[in-house]
Amino acid sequence: MQCPFCARGIKKHLAKLPGATRVDVELAKNQAIVTFAFGAKVTDAPIQQALRNAGFTAGAIEWRAGKPGEER
Repeated sequence: MQCPFCARGIKKHLAKLPGATRVDVELAKNQAIVTFAFGAKVTDAPIQQALRNAGFTAGAIEWRAGKPGEER
């Protein structure tokens, strides 16, 4: 990911994931952060597929738990 246009495409595809409530793409850090609704059932596979659909390959996927109603 090297330009704002790439970041926008990634954000668009990740935002379509079921349960996604927020997507932040940090171009300088070469990462995307997706916040999901509490209780959403999400695995690595749909995230990786969304990134492939955007024309990219996923790196490491890191999961962090939050509290209900809390966003990053």
